[in-house]
Amino acid sequence: MSRLDQEARMAIKALAARGATNSGIARLLGVTEGAVRYQVKRFERGLTDGRARQPFKAEAVAAAIAQW
Repeated sequence: MSRLDQEARMAIKALAARGATNSGIARLLGVTEGAVRYQVKRFERGLTDGRARQPFKAEAVAAAIAQW
């Protein structure tokens, strides 16, 4: 699962503001409708996505993975 970059989040915000549907935005950007729905909800509430600041779970074992 990849994270949406800043450009994709801003595109979602702009397209949603113009009245595009979540499914239409998802098809255009090649992401899931759920990802679009999540971002639109966050924009409407004026919140930021705190998950982007969280480390990946695999970082805790990155050294072991690198040696494998």
